[in-house]
Amino acid sequence: MKNKSFTLIEMITVLVIIGVISAITLPFFFSFYGGQELKTSAGIVASVLRTAKSYAAAKNMDYQVGFVIPQSNKLEMTIYEQPAHTQVGKTEKLELSSSVIFTTTFTGKIATFTPQGTSNGGTVTINNTGKNKKIDITVSSVTGRVKVGDIY
Repeated sequence: MKNKSFTLIEMITVLVIIGVISAITLPFFFSFYGGQELKTSAGIVASVLRTAKSYAAAKNMDYQVGFVIPQSNKLEMTIYEQPAHTQVGKTEKLELSSSVIFTTTFTGKIATFTPQGTSNGGTVTINNTGKNKKIDITVSSVTGRVKVGDIY
């Protein structure tokens, strides 16, 4: 009767092949994940900004988004109705890995949208220093357009 099992050499060969393939593909996977984390976060920031812009147009009054950066890797965004400075909805909070840094160029860390569609203009940058990648969310001062850039 013939034994229909794998030999030890065949099993070790398969494990070596799996190890080599894993060693080649894992760095690509982690690089992809780091980029996706930035894109997802940028999408959330852009969504909050676009919501404030829509409110300004629909309700015919200025709306603001206040940015608070309590730690470099945390960002809190709140939409306010002007001139009473009344909070609209909940505060959106983002917390990413410790190698991520949020910065903004908005004056006073406040983005303002008018009913005419204009804005005070500025940029929110999400920088992953560990992966050496950045992404910008830019608001045009003339049109109020919110644009998510490419990762660079």
